[in-house]
Amino acid sequence: MQLWIQGHIVERLTFEDNLTFFFNNHCELVLWTPFTLTSPPIGGLGIEHDDIAPARVIDEQRPLFTMLGHRADVAECNDDGDLHIEFGDGSAIDLPSHPEQPSWELFAKRHGYATCEKTGQIRVIEHNHATT
Repeated sequence: MQLWIQGHIVERLTFEDNLTFFFNNHCELVLWTPFTLTSPPIGGLGIEHDDIAPARVIDEQRPLFTMLGHRADVAECNDDGDLHIEFGDGSAIDLPSHPEQPSWELFAKRHGYATCEKTGQIRVIEHNHATT
């Protein structure tokens, strides 16, 4: 399933009890469970893969988040809720769904709400699909 943030630009990040990405057009993506961050090659160094715990991003990991100001070129999840995002700067996020707790939530002012409540349980509420 393609997510509404595909094609949108990362405007801000917050590191609190989760990791929240704020995109243009009033979209927010909240990551709750651990994921792998792939960093693009920088200064002759190769691609790096770092395991990140969103509730415990340490100061040394914050510079790895180079996607600020870049577009989410790919933003999708599979039927199990595994999340995959590729950014215009070459970085990527791969977040496997968690079997017992929510792993991510997506809020989009003009679209709706989506969440992976646990592995295989994806809930989507879209504003543009009115029921009568």
